[in-house]
Amino acid sequence: MRITSKAGKTIGTVTTDDRIFHKRVRGSVHMLREPASWCIDSEVVEILDKLNCESIEVIDTETQSVYTVDFAKFQEKAFTIDRGYGEQKALPLGYWKITS
Repeated sequence: MRITSKAGKTIGTVTTDDRIFHKRVRGSVHMLREPASWCIDSEVVEILDKLNCESIEVIDTETQSVYTVDFAKFQEKAFTIDRGYGEQKALPLGYWKITS
């Protein structure tokens, strides 16, 4: 299932069999620098919650690194920010499992 923004841009996909949200990004552009975190739009987090998402997988297309976290952990530990792109939930890198 494709998850899209209000503007119709694809944000990521959720696999229906294992309920993993997959988001492909360019780390040099999309990673929050201070504190180093991955962010997801708050409205997308709400959609993922309604879909009973199990986990989140962020794929950095520049380094091929894969960042994975349980959705429940993301909801518990993420903080809310708005740095000009709308409200987002940010989870510092220390909570993510990183594979290359």
